[in-house]
Amino acid sequence: MNKIIVNRGTFKLNEVEFQQGTLTIGRAADNTITLDDNAVSGHHVKIITLFNTSYIEDLDSTNG
Repeated sequence: MNKIIVNRGTFKLNEVEFQQGTLTIGRAADNTITLDDNAVSGHHVKIITLFNTSYIEDLDSTNG
């Protein structure tokens, strides 16, 4: 299955394997993956995984 790896420079902060369903990424605490970075919106992106395929949806974030 696919996964997302969060790095800051060369330091690995987090690794999340995609499961069936939805995960969210953003600065807000209610996201699956929370990023403490001013370039990231509170609710930035949603990743939907169905079987072996993942779809990325921008949540109309300010920074695109």
